[in-house]
Amino acid sequence: MKPNSSSTTNISVCNKQLPFTWNGKIYNVAGVYKDTIANTAGCDSILTLNLTLKPNTASTTNISVCSNQLPFTWNGNTYNVVGIYKDTIVNAAGCDSILTLNLTLKPNSSSTTNISVCNKQLPFKWNGNTYNVAGTYKDTIVNAAGCDSILTLNLTLKPNSSSTTNIEICSNQLPFTWNGNIYNATGIFKDTIVNAAGCDSILTLNLTLKPNSSSTTNIAVCSKQLPFTWNGNTYNVAGTYKDTIVNAAGCDSILTLNLTLKPNSSSTTNISVCSKQLPFTWNGNTYNVAGNYKDTIANAVGCDSILTLNLTLKPNSSSTTNIAVCNNQLPFTWNGNIYTAAGIFKDTIANAASCDSILTLNLTLKPNSSSTTNISICSKQLPYLWNGNFYNAAGTYNKTLTNSISCDSVAILNLFLKQTTFSTTNISICRNLLPYIWNGQTYSATGSYKDTMVNSLGCDSILTLNLAIQSTDTSKTVVVICPEKLPFLWNGNSYTSAGTYTVKLTSQSGCDSTAVIVFSIKPTPSAPTVTSNSPRCSGDTLLLYANSSTSGVTYKWTGPNGFSSQTQNVLVRNIATSFAGFYSATAILDGCVSSTVNTNVSVTQTPVTNAGADRQAYEGDTIQLLPTIASTGSLQYKWVPDLYFITPDTVRNPQLLGVKTITYYLTAIVDNQCISNTDPITIKILPRKNPFNFPNVFSPNGDGINDKWILSQLAAYSYAKVEIFNRAGTSVFSSTGYRIPWDGTYNGQKLPEGTYYYVIQPNDQNNRITGWVTLMR
Repeated sequence: MKPNSSSTTNISVCNKQLPFTWNGKIYNVAGVYKDTIANTAGCDSILTLNLTLKPNTASTTNISVCSNQLPFTWNGNTYNVVGIYKDTIVNAAGCDSILTLNLTLKPNSSSTTNISVCNKQLPFKWNGNTYNVAGTYKDTIVNAAGCDSILTLNLTLKPNSSSTTNIEICSNQLPFTWNGNIYNATGIFKDTIVNAAGCDSILTLNLTLKPNSSSTTNIAVCSKQLPFTWNGNTYNVAGTYKDTIVNAAGCDSILTLNLTLKPNSSSTTNISVCSKQLPFTWNGNTYNVAGNYKDTIANAVGCDSILTLNLTLKPNSSSTTNIAVCNNQLPFTWNGNIYTAAGIFKDTIANAASCDSILTLNLTLKPNSSSTTNISICSKQLPYLWNGNFYNAAGTYNKTLTNSISCDSVAILNLFLKQTTFSTTNISICRNLLPYIWNGQTYSATGSYKDTMVNSLGCDSILTLNLAIQSTDTSKTVVVICPEKLPFLWNGNSYTSAGTYTVKLTSQSGCDSTAVIVFSIKPTPSAPTVTSNSPRCSGDTLLLYANSSTSGVTYKWTGPNGFSSQTQNVLVRNIATSFAGFYSATAILDGCVSSTVNTNVSVTQTPVTNAGADRQAYEGDTIQLLPTIASTGSLQYKWVPDLYFITPDTVRNPQLLGVKTITYYLTAIVDNQCISNTDPITIKILPRKNPFNFPNVFSPNGDGINDKWILSQLAAYSYAKVEIFNRAGTSVFSSTGYRIPWDGTYNGQKLPEGTYYYVIQPNDQNNRITGWVTLMR
């Protein structure tokens, strides 16, 4: 059977290339299309078209200029006013790339500074100018955006001030400090300081004295009222105490306290009770357990009277009685109570101290006893005598007796009958072996004979003999074999050619036996011719073909890794390298097997790629990709896209520059024929903290304005490293230190307008600064 063939064509076009013509047919949209034509063998060839659209690209450039920078040139076009402008070019894929320019004006800036100075601070300097009198002044400079910045100064004069302070103090407050000066007596004093406005302030102090006072307080308290608080002070014992406070005039007032104690009293009560009298009430308090308890009441002088109760328990008594009875002695009576089952029982009575006496009874049952007797007898031994009773049949019998502890003893008899046994012997002998002897008896003719003996159980055993005479045996065997099984062995003879053969034998029983064999040989099928498709990659489909010139044959394939198949043509899908090796085919006709024919199949291991786990890095980092690829042989690699690679995308472990978050796809090809899976890895780029505010645009057009990218903010970082990359990841400028500005060239050639990626590394090796700068001409 001729095979059908198939092919797949992958075509990617731009949107403007639609409709697309393929094999004479027109397609207006992307999709998967199939067409069938006749191949060179005259069979169907199924053609598949995977038609995809290349994406159009777009980019947006945001540029802000000063009004004096208009007109503005971008991509060769000139713009006189701000606005949003679009331009279309052809991208790297040959499709439209729509460029958008957002052109805005940077505002002129202005600021107003309000400054108030003292008269003594004139003349005043501001922005390099000197001013001798108060007034409003203006100055114009260039701001950080390169536009005009109008500065306004409002200069005013602060007034001088004065104040008078009247202070009255106690004598103990002398010497008195005021505004950093010390005064030892009352009077009128003056001082000059700088006021809040920074000008002179003349201060006047009128200092006078206040009078002192004294008092005595007598107080008697109970001890429980200690510690005692008086005038904010705490006293723990009786005594005479002095305190000094500030009187109504704000001066010292000397206070005296005479503190005395009132007496306390106490009493003790001893009480003994039974536990059942708990809880016990005393002085209105309830107590649940024995112990020493205290209560405090007020005595005649209003102080604590401490009462003590010693509460003790009279003892309860207990006793335990252990009694064992037979089951038939229940119910059992104890202390007037009746008990119907074994167990632990309690009873409570009053003892000599009138408290509870707890009595415990442990009542247990004496065990009944039992015995079982198993007896087997022959039926002729019935009736059977046991414990005075006769039994006429097999069965289980009970009898109740009294045991040695006077309780019931149950005796059980299991009576079994031994069976009479029977056996039959079937004997077939040759006639010449008569007479035949069996169990000492002689038999001269066929028939059925019986005999009775005693078996191993001592009972009757009835034996039966069935005696028969064998006839002479004759057999015929028909054998058809394949040639590869010659010579054929039969009854000790070897046969190599077809024919009918007779053999005289003696049977196992010693009688005559005639055996006949009819022997024939099957034809051998011709060996097949075998072919296979070309060497394959793992995961492909293997095709094996076999064909024998003998009609009506079946086929058997064997191969590596335990492979076996009973079909003429074999299809093995998703083949692995373990299936490489020799495959053998044989033709089979009516059970006969031809000679074996081999074909060798080679399988190349298809690579298995693993681009690695997703990663994250900071802007400007160099990232080393370290995929794993399971394969042998000569490998080629393909990474897509290759926009930010520092090393070529044809190497296994490329380096890339961290510019933006992007997903790369890895494919490997072994021996230039087997293509791996495509595995993605996403590199997430995190923004770095940028403590600087670098210019984001410059215009090296030779007009003397903003012609170089100057990094003046790096003045403190004399060893900072600066590197600039284009969108392809190529380094177009590098320097150490801020003193070498970039003029927008690379190897002496002017670079085109666009955005460029910068990586700046100050002295701190772990803090690289990244961002974009726009080059305009």
